Formats: sequence, structure tokens, C-alpha cells
Amino acid sequence: MGEWHAAAAATRDRKRDTSCERQIGWEVAAKAAVRAGRPVIEGPASSVRPEEAGPARELLRVMDGTPPFPEL
Repeated sequence: MGEWHAAAAATRDRKRDTSCERQIGWEVAAKAAVRAGRPVIEGPASSVRPEEAGPARELLRVMDGTPPFPEL
């Protein structure tokens, strides 16, 4: 859960920031927050209820299919 808070805190009180370095930092923090939340999505994905399992499984497929950020 700490990664979620860190990603949110990184955007607090920030107007449009055009700094590439800061933007990449925010994107990395956001990606880490999404990965930290994966166990929360895996629970409903294993549900026997199709209205829960279907969307959760689709989200996991999208998460797995998203390429990592390129190294700069």
C-alpha cells in the first residue's frame, strides 16, 4: 500500500510539470503502485462469480501485456 501513497504524493500540489525527469519518476512510481495492487486484483480473478472474475482477469491480462518503461 505504501507504493500507492508514494505515487499519489508525487502528484500533490503539482501543476503541469513539463520536466521529463519528473514525469518519468512519476510514471515509475505509478507503475510500482499498480504492481503493488496486483494481489488485490488476483483475489476477484479467482472468484467463481463470472461478474467478478471476468473483468479482473481482463485487467490482469492488460497488466501483463503492458511493456515496461524503456530505460533512458
